[in-house]
Amino acid sequence: MNGKILKLIFGFAVGISLSLAAQDRPNVLFIAVDDLKPLLNSYGQDFMHTPHIDKLAGKGVLFSNAHCQQAVCGPSRASLLTGMRPDYTGVWDLKTRMRDINPEILAMPQYFKNNGYTTVAIGKIYDPRCVGRQYDEASWSVPYSVSSEYTYPEEYGEPALSYYAREESKVIVDKLTIEAREAGAGNIHKYVSERYKPSTECADFPDDAYMDGQICNNALGYLDELYEQDDPFFLAVGFKRPHLPFA
Repeated sequence: MNGKILKLIFGFAVGISLSLAAQDRPNVLFIAVDDLKPLLNSYGQDFMHTPHIDKLAGKGVLFSNAHCQQAVCGPSRASLLTGMRPDYTGVWDLKTRMRDINPEILAMPQYFKNNGYTTVAIGKIYDPRCVGRQYDEASWSVPYSVSSEYTYPEEYGEPALSYYAREESKVIVDKLTIEAREAGAGNIHKYVSERYKPSTECADFPDDAYMDGQICNNALGYLDELYEQDDPFFLAVGFKRPHLPFA
């Protein structure tokens, strides 16, 4: 995926330079990753080989004392995207929806949208369990891009549980799914996820066989479309890795 991500970043860099020449509102590319610890070369971990992230860090601002507001995905994302602490967003767990208890809160992409930007989200930006019932319609100019729109290579098919592409893993997931139905489990995905152990995946498959490859392809397509319009854009691209089972 390195080549595609570089293309994504390069395309954005070209676009932002053109945008700056034409207007004072630059385009914005927001990239989110999942559960990435600062075990990076740019953070002093010499044994890590992370050249592309290091290059971005070298050209931008590197925060050495930034801390997660809550050690759970959904609340942390809600906090990051609003600039508010969890005690203000009201989201401390994976069950509370921010818009249900704090409907007037202003999120970063919503702010861009309110100021004339086209805002687009691809992949995991918010945790859908913790924002609103429709991936936070207030934040996005177009409907949120969901995984059901992705087309995986025929020889690999769709990953099981969104993560597992190995055939051996899919067999186990299928068995657990049957078991969940026979047990009358209300939430089959949760039932299977909790019982599939160990949560690891390491396969020499093309990027497109995993959701991150599909997310990147989708982002590149949107990038081409957004360049053709007059309004500036805020494109949010959220990758699944290195969240389990990849780390």
